[in-house]
Amino acid sequence: MPELIGQSIGRYHIVAPLGEGGMATVYKAFDTRLESDVAIKFIRRENIPTNQMERMIVRFEREAKRMAKFQHPNIVKVMDYGEYQGSPYLVMPYLPGGTLKDLIKARGGKPFPYQEAARILSPVGRALQYAHEEDTIHRDVKPANILLTKGGQPMLADFGVAKILDLEEGQTLTGTGMGVGTPKYMAPEQWKNQVLPQTDVYALGVVFYEMITGRVPYDAETPAGMLEKQLTEPLPQAHMFVPALPQDVERVINKALARQPEERYADMAAFALDLEKLAALTSNAFQPAGDEQETIDDALGSQSSDQPSVFSPKTASSDKSAAQTYSTLDILVPSPVQPFPQHASSDRTPTPPASDTAKPVQAKNKPARKIILWVAACLVGLGLILTGFTVVQLNYTPTYPVSGTAIKTRISPMDGMEQEYVPGGEFLMGSSQADADAALKECGSDCEKKWFDAEVPQHTVFLDEFWIDKTEVTNGMYQKCVADGACQEPQKKSSSARSAYYGSPQYADYPVMYVDWNQANAYCQWAGGKLPSEAQWEKAARGTDVQKYPWGNEQPDCGRANFKGRNIWGKTTYCKGDTTRVGSYPGGANPYGALDMTGNVWEWVNDWYGENYYQNSPQKNPSGPDSGQDRELRGGSWSDASTDLRLAVRYVVSPDLKSNYNGFRCVGF
Repeated sequence: MPELIGQSIGRYHIVAPLGEGGMATVYKAFDTRLESDVAIKFIRRENIPTNQMERMIVRFEREAKRMAKFQHPNIVKVMDYGEYQGSPYLVMPYLPGGTLKDLIKARGGKPFPYQEAARILSPVGRALQYAHEEDTIHRDVKPANILLTKGGQPMLADFGVAKILDLEEGQTLTGTGMGVGTPKYMAPEQWKNQVLPQTDVYALGVVFYEMITGRVPYDAETPAGMLEKQLTEPLPQAHMFVPALPQDVERVINKALARQPEERYADMAAFALDLEKLAALTSNAFQPAGDEQETIDDALGSQSSDQPSVFSPKTASSDKSAAQTYSTLDILVPSPVQPFPQHASSDRTPTPPASDTAKPVQAKNKPARKIILWVAACLVGLGLILTGFTVVQLNYTPTYPVSGTAIKTRISPMDGMEQEYVPGGEFLMGSSQADADAALKECGSDCEKKWFDAEVPQHTVFLDEFWIDKTEVTNGMYQKCVADGACQEPQKKSSSARSAYYGSPQYADYPVMYVDWNQANAYCQWAGGKLPSEAQWEKAARGTDVQKYPWGNEQPDCGRANFKGRNIWGKTTYCKGDTTRVGSYPGGANPYGALDMTGNVWEWVNDWYGENYYQNSPQKNPSGPDSGQDRELRGGSWSDASTDLRLAVRYVVSPDLKSNYNGFRCVGF
């Protein structure tokens, strides 16, 4: 292809090269019509036999049109296509964040914490799930094809390119019968030009392995050498390179990288789900691979090999609490003197070993080790209490769906948010007078009676079915709306303790703040939904049982929510002292599977506030007064006491409020 820099191809002015691979060359260009930067991918003509060119062009046009119809927030959109001097090209948005390959390279071989790797790759898994449901297999999943937005969100590219270059069934551009792909990431069956959804599972599994170990499982100087290693050598176990790796992580890897497709995950949805679960685990859940101590899987219930996921929900009749596995020690809540100790952070991950040749941790005597840990826990806990720290016991109780209702999820196509299904039916809304009076007494002299009177009377409400966002809307999601011109940026880009917050890749998965009611409402409309009514919010949070919190009636602790508490001397303490990553508290899940409905940030609801509205509320689908001066927030925040985390609390504020303790989530239908 001739030099293109400075050339114009229709409305696209070529600005600079972005990269070159075996199948295509990518340039940055300026769209003169829309006045925006784009990326143009040219298929390299030298890869196309002359006698196949016409047929390839026909296939290219067909695949380009099909890819342009894809609507998923983690798939790079095909905006246009064409042909220039015999070379077909695709036009896509320009993403300035580089690629995952660049990110891996920048770390110099240093492994990613497994939670971070799972957090990055789980949206890619959902993108592949969507593609598979659209009867499309990617065929070339690799770090170079995972692009990053400015906010750090992963975007999967090059859908259909490998298929375009595979001209006919059983015939490839090389003429050898070898499937098109990248050898380091190709599944064994792909070498024989056989592709299945499990082929993409394998490739994504290789990327996950590479991120958490710093190397690919198999490598060789030639494709033939790669194939030989795949077929003759056992999979190098990841814990050989990362000794502290939990068994749960190793099992996910082994299942994804099974040699036979039928031994891998049944579909991409199951793999993506397990990645999401790994991303939500805390360092307290670490269990070295190869150790005999109980793992999370052991506590939650073992799973047969024919099930799609390596995780299995624990039955309600089990006699073992999940807390026995999540943590041997209690979580420590700091005093304000030291608000962010490392041992109290759920974001902490183990430091990777200095040596890549470190041997796996050997099993030790289990009873003796438990005694030592118990004694150590007592001594450490006593010392920390004496120095001003509060010990908060984790009392995890697994949350189950409302009786007879299975948890169902879907992905919102605009922002990639997972949404949970809430079935139609009745529930009791608000507080009884006795509960409101008890809460007032607990709150003490700082509180006013009228705040609690707003929660009564408790009344029956019928709601039609709806879907609700699994977590609060994140900075990264909100940035997409801003980039589309549908949302205004938050008033401030800092948080309580962070000078850089909104716009920082480090906090892309933290809840957006400093947005008023109108900004939240604009976002939900852009995402295809709306803000929840306060009735929808309350039902989604509590289900059909009359309970104070999403998990039941047990008092909040720092294993279930991010909030403000008091230590044994009545001194104020914070779980985090600021917001934390959404989804960090699986122990606080609601009955339908949504997270963070108490704590972290208050959430806007759609209703105007009416002081006497509960007395006159319609029984079916109440939506609040027709007009008013104030709106409502629900759910409490990182800076509020446990009294404000109760699900019946109605926080009445001006719709213009923009603060570091309020955010929102949306509903869909």
